[in-house]
Amino acid sequence: MEYDRVVLNKFYVDTGEDLNNPSFTDLSWVPSELLPIAEAFRANLRAAQLTASVPFELVNAGVQKRRFMQISIAERIRQKFIPEEATDEHQKFREFAESDEGGTQIADEIFGEINALLSDQEMGPAVAELMRQCPVLVWSAFEVLANDLFSIVINLHPEISVKLINDERTKKRFQLKALSVDELAKYGFDLTNKMGDMLRSLHPLDSIDIMRDAFDVIDPGNKELSKHLFSTDLWRLYQRRNLIVHRRGIVDQSYIDRTGDGVGKGSLLNISRTDLSTYLVLTRDTGLEILKSCARLLTCR
Repeated sequence: MEYDRVVLNKFYVDTGEDLNNPSFTDLSWVPSELLPIAEAFRANLRAAQLTASVPFELVNAGVQKRRFMQISIAERIRQKFIPEEATDEHQKFREFAESDEGGTQIADEIFGEINALLSDQEMGPAVAELMRQCPVLVWSAFEVLANDLFSIVINLHPEISVKLINDERTKKRFQLKALSVDELAKYGFDLTNKMGDMLRSLHPLDSIDIMRDAFDVIDPGNKELSKHLFSTDLWRLYQRRNLIVHRRGIVDQSYIDRTGDGVGKGSLLNISRTDLSTYLVLTRDTGLEILKSCARLLTCR
């Protein structure tokens, strides 16, 4: 069977590659102070990946279960009437699935069910909506990582806050005079080991622009981190996240003007398997660069 790549691109299939990075899977290099944050980031990205995989995994499991039942019934009949030819049903299924013919038959059935699912008036839009929500999960995982690292590094090294408060790019966002008495009271009027939390309360790192500025001030001259934060795809992920969250994914003129995406005004933004795969890899690698930067700052001071 010739598989329609357009159809396949509407489903996310976990190939094991998108989050496969030695520095990401093995976090033993991360300082103990940052390890819980790194582990949460890894778990959150994996959760987004698992969520996107649900439709395919359900179809795959259904097809494999049906095939196994066919083989199981045949083997039980054979065992009853021709016991000398009977074999273990699980072994028989493994052999079938691993053979060229069996693998092709299973793949054909999976593709047929995917086609049927996408053609269904209720399930088709549901799959598209699930895919649309996954970039929101991916961006959220990345934003939480950036904010948590920002807070803890400055909590541990409050002298960094002076740079943020004085730098032209960030001082408007982190103005101490904007700190209210009520806000100070939350910290018991003691900012020891809390400067990062305090600055974050003034302005969380909730946009790609503030992330770029803040981390460049914190770790100036880090070209690798800057390259990742200034990635066009990361910026596009942020723009798409905003469109999905604030406009239900309905494309407006503002989005078209900002991104130049060739999508029609008023149409629903569609997220493909390729898109999501790109976002997972990109946030994984950018998150690792932020982690490496913060780990280096902790060990060098």
